[in-house]
Amino acid sequence: LEQAEKMILKLACAVESKCKCSMGHSERVGSLSYELARMTGVDEIEALNIKKAALLHDIGKVCLGAAKKKTCPDEDAELAVKHPVAGADFLSRISSFKNIIPAIKSHHERWDGEGIPEGLKGAAIPLGARIISIADSFDRIASKQPSGVPSPALEAVRTMKDERSSGQWDSELLSEFVEMLERRNALIEDLYPRKL
Repeated sequence: LEQAEKMILKLACAVESKCKCSMGHSERVGSLSYELARMTGVDEIEALNIKKAALLHDIGKVCLGAAKKKTCPDEDAELAVKHPVAGADFLSRISSFKNIIPAIKSHHERWDGEGIPEGLKGAAIPLGARIISIADSFDRIASKQPSGVPSPALEAVRTMKDERSSGQWDSELLSEFVEMLERRNALIEDLYPRKL
């Protein structure tokens, strides 16, 4: 079972290896999600489950054949809509993943109920999914900062603060995330170095 889990985790990295725009994305989202989960008071076992879900949150892109497509998986609208359910369906075949499936399936839900796939709203969205949504958004924003930006992480924080009232994220969790980033500034700057 442990070998099967390791194989699935490696498979999750397959899409990233095909597209340098997403290289390391799942690992960074996993680390950030774990840190945020612990900061919110989640116990170690649940925090590790959230980290595992974050590592696998884009596995549906592999299931939908993203590695065969010519476009970057992050820019494919069909993949963006379908991959949460595809990933949840794929992992549902392995009993040891049952606790993380809700977070994977719901990581594109929005706090205001305008997300996918089910339009869940507010606290109806699993905590793991809300955490992953924030870490996932942060990583995508920080990773796409143009060359010459002194601090991609700081720019991503500013962007998310500006969009705090957009309805995308749990605003209390976002505040805790920003506080976490400010406390761990050196670590975060290492994850997102300046692009020359």
